[in-house]
Amino acid sequence: MHLVTGAAIDLAEHSSRAYRLDFIDGAGRRQQEPLAACWNLRFEDVRPVRTFRWSKRQRHWPGWWWFATTAEQVGYESWLERDHVLLLDFDPVVVGLSSQPFWLHWPGGERDRRHAPDYFARLTDGTGVVIDVRADDRIELADAASRARSSTGKLPSPASACATSSGSGRASIPRHSNSI
Repeated sequence: MHLVTGAAIDLAEHSSRAYRLDFIDGAGRRQQEPLAACWNLRFEDVRPVRTFRWSKRQRHWPGWWWFATTAEQVGYESWLERDHVLLLDFDPVVVGLSSQPFWLHWPGGERDRRHAPDYFARLTDGTGVVIDVRADDRIELADAASRARSSTGKLPSPASACATSSGSGRASIPRHSNSI
């Protein structure tokens, strides 16, 4: 069994310039591109868009994992994320991984919205999977309600293009709906 599963996403549906990705390339330059123009980028080689912070009395445990698959360090912000990185490192279909690979921006009513997913994984067949890691008790009821809408394969928003790996080890697309 593989931890990572995926579903095809029709970028034509989200080709508007209103949906964009903001990322830091391998040379350390900040880039911003429309979502539809990013299908061929190597997000497994980008730098994290947020820094990993440590302080006394914090309620999470960030750190760096030596990802043996690529011989590089991958950041995590919790032990749950660390455990998922460990499992991804042992998954034979995963050949690359980056943490917090980009900011996804999209219109959201009165103000623009943004989200930085936890990971981007490159698979042996060349496809990529965006992964969010959440503990089961941190998945809100409103997100769980989107399961019914997601069964058609239509994405309720571009943020839903993120796979979510829950504390129980299940991966899903779109966000917070279990598919394994």
